[in-house]
Amino acid sequence: MLRLSSVLFACFAGAFLLAGSAMSQDKAENAVSPEQIKNVVQQHSDDTRKCYSDELAQNPALAGKIVINFVVGNDGKVISTKILESTMNNEKVEQCVSNQVAAWQFPTFETSDKISIDYPFVFEAK
Repeated sequence: MLRLSSVLFACFAGAFLLAGSAMSQDKAENAVSPEQIKNVVQQHSDDTRKCYSDELAQNPALAGKIVINFVVGNDGKVISTKILESTMNNEKVEQCVSNQVAAWQFPTFETSDKISIDYPFVFEAK
């Protein structure tokens, strides 16, 4: 299984940041690129932001980071998600974001490997 890590998504009222990821070059050529991951995340940013904003209305001080691991099969479907860590301390937001990620579709890729991605979502009200 390929593993992408250190990819950073920040949701600061609509701003997106993507930091580097680690994957061997030969495997990367046949798998989903960090740019493709960024594109899928951005396509679904309204959904993940809604998870946060729904709870923010009830708790104006709500902020934090949720690190989600998700495994993508070579058909592009998310096979599993797992919350690795969270400073959000809000189960509704954490579960909502995880459920959103579980429904995403990534580009298909040629390797028989699955790709494991650790993705930190950072939410902060402005």
